[in-house]
Amino acid sequence: MIGLAMLGSSRAVHVRLTKEGVIVTEDEVLAAFAKSVTAAGLGGGSDTQGIGDDAAVVPISDSLVTSVDVVVEGVHGDFSFSSLKDFGWRAVGAALSDLAAMGVLPVGLLSSVVTPSLDRFEELGAGILAAATAYSCPILGGDLSGGPVWSVSITVLGETGGRPVVHRSGARPGDHLVLTGPLGAAARGLELLQRGVTRHDAPADDATAIERHLRPIPRLDAGVAARRAGVHAMCDVSDGLGIDLDRLMHASGTGVALEDVPVFPGATEEQAVGGGDDYELLIATDDLETLRDEFARAGVAEPIVIGQVVQDASIRTFRGTHIIASGWRH
Repeated sequence: MIGLAMLGSSRAVHVRLTKEGVIVTEDEVLAAFAKSVTAAGLGGGSDTQGIGDDAAVVPISDSLVTSVDVVVEGVHGDFSFSSLKDFGWRAVGAALSDLAAMGVLPVGLLSSVVTPSLDRFEELGAGILAAATAYSCPILGGDLSGGPVWSVSITVLGETGGRPVVHRSGARPGDHLVLTGPLGAAARGLELLQRGVTRHDAPADDATAIERHLRPIPRLDAGVAARRAGVHAMCDVSDGLGIDLDRLMHASGTGVALEDVPVFPGATEEQAVGGGDDYELLIATDDLETLRDEFARAGVAEPIVIGQVVQDASIRTFRGTHIIASGWRH
């Protein structure tokens, strides 16, 4: 078993006064959130000790896979068109995508929150809870502290189940490069939001694009299916295809010749290559048929072939033209 930090506040008992003049303490806010977690059935299994002790205890039978992701107000979220609930969802979705890229499912998460407004934590917590519920991920604990801006750090935990995970470093010359879906939706969504369009008054494709920006979708089922298919390498396209493709090729010591990039309806090819925030999976495999079969068995869309891995590590081409490692840099 592994022990992890519990959900709690710092040693000082912080007190906030709401707009209605009601005194709210961090302990009260955390107790309410813990109650919501329990009600949602996200406290973990019978052998798991989650929220409510000095540390969480999670039973695992094999290697632990863990990753941490942080979102910060003004960097990863603009509250002029994004809600705190969206912000909480984004934090969880982005972190879970790292597990998807390794081909494993989550066994739990820890959330650490910095808040300038304690009386609004419930809204943020609702977003964390909604995403955790959508992807069946227990909330095991975390921390809460006051600070100048909103910040959410999510640590996710997965278990290998006795099979090797998929790394970035395994792509081989001759492998097909595939994506789990078209790119550019999130960048298109951000563009629309900055123009004052909302998901409630937009046409279907634009509404989906806005949703993809506000609430990223971790491709967990596709990642597990790809792992079952024995793919050679995989990563998520979180910062943009240009830069994430370069990372996968660099880790593998290979080059790439792209033939096509699937573009989400309404987005531009530039947004698809360098926009970021798509969270589709980029996969290298020499066995397309097995990958297609496993995707079909998992009920996910057929993978899209975009190019081929080549021997020369200096080659980075798109339709014969050299491509720059473009994308989102924090």
